[in-house]
Amino acid sequence: MISENVIQYYTLEEAEKIIDFRRAREAQRKKEKVREIAVQKILGLALIGIGLVAPFLIGDGTVSIVLVPMGLAVVFGRKK
Repeated sequence: MISENVIQYYTLEEAEKIIDFRRAREAQRKKEKVREIAVQKILGLALIGIGLVAPFLIGDGTVSIVLVPMGLAVVFGRKK
């Protein structure tokens, strides 16, 4: 079977639209990634905060043994 190479030509305006679309899509992906990282850090800090405050509210420090290290792992962990 013979493979045919297809070359498609674009006008300058069409090429600029394609480039702009790709740049906008890449910018959107970067914004989403920054937002996901920010949410991850905030949730990690919330876990740490709950872990530090819980012994005073409950009177038992057992929950801190789990929540503080978990919060640290969430804050300093990398989401890929």
